[in-house]
Amino acid sequence: MKKLSFLIVLLLIACLICENALAVNVFFTTKDVNFVPNQRLEIEYAAQNGNNEDMGISVFFTGDLAQYMSAEPANFPLGAGKTKKFTVIINFPEKIEKPGTHSETISIKEDRYNQKGTIVVFAQVNQPLRIHVPYSGKYLDASLSTDGAKQNQPITFKVSVANLGDETINSVYGTVYAYNSDNVTIGSASTDSASNLESNTQQELSTLMSSTGIMPGRYWADADMYYDGATKRTDRIEFRIGELKAQITNYTQQGYFGKINRF
Repeated sequence: MKKLSFLIVLLLIACLICENALAVNVFFTTKDVNFVPNQRLEIEYAAQNGNNEDMGISVFFTGDLAQYMSAEPANFPLGAGKTKKFTVIINFPEKIEKPGTHSETISIKEDRYNQKGTIVVFAQVNQPLRIHVPYSGKYLDASLSTDGAKQNQPITFKVSVANLGDETINSVYGTVYAYNSDNVTIGSASTDSASNLESNTQQELSTLMSSTGIMPGRYWADADMYYDGATKRTDRIEFRIGELKAQITNYTQQGYFGKINRF
């Protein structure tokens, strides 16, 4: 009996958690921002009360750059079914020592005004925000993508290039290589080029590679990207040429329930 009562309590808690998880909805305009020295950056957010009772909202931050972040207002009432905007403010310092992407978390916590019973569950929505701090000099980031192709049709490869450094990249171009399962190169193609890629900007380069004479199956590809005397190799990706087909040449004319029927 005690075990059953304990399971019922756990079930009630689970139901409350599920209910409260849907109680607060958060709307936002971006998940990525770029660091600019001494800039005051304002990002608009909105919280929606999806519950049938009033609540309070508290906004707070976690992450290695949380000290530069605040909300206006940071605490506010939110009526049942209502939506209210709030602003996340980032006061960037003159310099951030660690370059790269900093993952911050904006937490929107529900504070119920009317509590009933002894079990109290507060909903909390955690919204990620990535802050990109440029590297010193020229720093290229590149990623390769493709949807594959039908057999004997050209394969379209796309390379997204981004300048994560604080200096402009004068020129960037590259070569895409395709490989079979034995890591033997089965094709290559040169991409188009981009020029004057400024800090914290990105472009998409592309190329077509022939698949004539290549058997259907799984293949892999990567790209070497060249920029102002430096080279960046993308991660290797998997893609497919053609379609997998199975042909049954002999089959039974009748099937029997409860038995394994031969083809």
